[in-house]
Amino acid sequence: MNTQRSFTIGGTKIELNNGFWLTPAVALSLIYGVFQYCLDIGVRLLLIGTYFYAIARWLRMDTRWEHWFGLSCWTNIPMIVVPSVLLIVGTIALTQPVPKVVVFLMWIVFCCTPILWSVYIAVQGLLSWTEKERAFCVRVALVPFVLLLLSYSPAIVASLSIHPFGSFWE
Repeated sequence: MNTQRSFTIGGTKIELNNGFWLTPAVALSLIYGVFQYCLDIGVRLLLIGTYFYAIARWLRMDTRWEHWFGLSCWTNIPMIVVPSVLLIVGTIALTQPVPKVVVFLMWIVFCCTPILWSVYIAVQGLLSWTEKERAFCVRVALVPFVLLLLSYSPAIVASLSIHPFGSFWE
C-alpha cells in the first residue's frame, strides 16, 4: 500500500510522524467529514432560522422567514469560523505531541467563544427586530444554542478523554 508520510500546505511541508498516514481511506474520510460538516451547518441554519421565525409569528410580527434565516446565518458565523481554525490547528498538531493542558484550553476557547459570540449576535438581532426587553431576547437566543451544546456534549466529553497522545484525565 502506498502511503504518504507528509503533505504540503502552501509552502510548508508537514511531516506525519505520529501514526497518522494519509492513505486513500484517510483522505476519503476527511472528504466525507467536510461534507458532513457542511450538511450539519445547513440543517442548523434552517432549524435556527425557522425557530426565530416561529417566535416572530408568536409575537405577531410580519417579518419574512428569509430575514430570520439571514439572522441565523449571521449568528452562526462564529460557529463556523472558530471551529475551522481549530481544525487547522488540530491538523498541524498531528505532527507533534501537544500538552494535555493545551488541548483542554483549546476546547474552552474554541467551544465557549463561538457560542457566547453567537448568542450575543442573536440577542442584538432580536433586540432590534422585536423591540422586546433584553431579558426576553436573551432567553429566546439561548434556547437553540443550549440545545446545540447539549447535542454536542457527548462528543466534547469524548474528545477530552480520547486524545491521540493520551487521555487528558490521566
